[in-house]
Amino acid sequence: MLRFRVTATIGRLILAFIIVFGSVVFIHAQSEKTPAQVCGDLHTQAEMNDCAAAEAKRADVALNAAYRDLLRKVKENKTATLRVIAAEKAWVVFRDAEFAAEWPVAEGENPNLLYGSVHPLCYSNELATMTWERVRTLKNLMKNEEGDVCSSGLAQNGHGDGPHCTLVAGKAHNSEKTRGFTAVSVE
Repeated sequence: MLRFRVTATIGRLILAFIIVFGSVVFIHAQSEKTPAQVCGDLHTQAEMNDCAAAEAKRADVALNAAYRDLLRKVKENKTATLRVIAAEKAWVVFRDAEFAAEWPVAEGENPNLLYGSVHPLCYSNELATMTWERVRTLKNLMKNEEGDVCSSGLAQNGHGDGPHCTLVAGKAHNSEKTRGFTAVSVE
């Protein structure tokens, strides 16, 4: 009798663990879906297109926030500020050229006639994906993780100038920046 109760209790605990763990895995899998996967679960093409466009808009809002945060971080350094602005402008030009090459459309042509009614979903999904990647890039410029000798100069001290620690032949050396290059001595 006691053995049956212990076995039943263990069985219920295992079942509860499976249910809870399975739910967590399912929720995590849902949160990692791309906009096309999430929006693809909707019923009409118009709903899917609107959903993907909304995700692209959310990514754009996050990009603008990350860009403003980075500019705030470097505002004391005119050179860093100008270079961050130039890099972001260049990225926007690259992004637009990338999409123009991926879905070439002549002036005045309707891309939906060329690529079908799914085009807005695909376009917005790619836009969101590329934009979220850029958000991660800008945020990483502001991170300086302990021991990461290759983190950006912006992350290291917020200014992108001054002494840095460089790893050479497995040893850390203090160094000075000279014309954008790091000079180190090898022992």
